[in-house]
Amino acid sequence: VARAGAVGLKAYYVLVEEDCDGRWPLHACACVFIENKALLVDPLYRWFGVPHRKFMILDDLQTVAIYLAGPRPDENPSIHRSRCQTACKLEPDTKILRFILIAALMNDNQWSEAQSMVAASTPDPHDSVACCVKAQLAMHDNKLEEAVGQFEKSLHLNPDDGPTRIGLGEAYWRQGRLIDARESFRSALRYFLDETGAMY
Repeated sequence: VARAGAVGLKAYYVLVEEDCDGRWPLHACACVFIENKALLVDPLYRWFGVPHRKFMILDDLQTVAIYLAGPRPDENPSIHRSRCQTACKLEPDTKILRFILIAALMNDNQWSEAQSMVAASTPDPHDSVACCVKAQLAMHDNKLEEAVGQFEKSLHLNPDDGPTRIGLGEAYWRQGRLIDARESFRSALRYFLDETGAMY
C-alpha cells in the first residue's frame, strides 16, 4: 500500500475472508486501483490480481483500528485488552475487531465479559476466528467435545492455521486422546506460528 501510494496510485488495506480457492483463511492483502480497476495484490499468495472471493477494502480509520488491536510479543494482557477496546470504539461495526477483543478478554482472564460478548454476537457461520474463540471458551468451561468440534470446524474453514491446530491438540490431550493430540501438535509445525502465540 505504501509503495503504491509513493508512485501516485490509490491503494488500500484489505481483509480477505474467502480466498480464491474457496477457503476462509482470514488475512490481509492490498488493493491497488489502476485505471479505475481494482486489483488485489497478495504477498502471501505471491499473486498480483488474485481473484479472492470475499474481502473487505478498509478505509484508513479501519486500518488503524486493525493494527491497534494486533497482539504484541510479551505484552501485558491488560494493555492488549485496553488497545482492543479502543479499536472497537473506533470501529464498532468491524466484525473481526469484536472477536479479537473477545480473545484479548480471555487472555486477560475476563471470561464472563468474553462469554457475554459471544452471546451477543451473530457471527458468520464461515468465520474461522469465531469458531476458534468459541472453542477457547468451551475449553475454559471444560466442554471438551464442544471445543474439539469448534476447533475442527475452524480448521475446515482455514486448514493452514497453526495456532488452531495447537488448540485442537490441547483439547485432544485433555480428553486423553494422546495419539490425536500428538498428531495435531506435529501438524501445527507445518504452518505459520507467530511469535505471540495468538489464536487469532
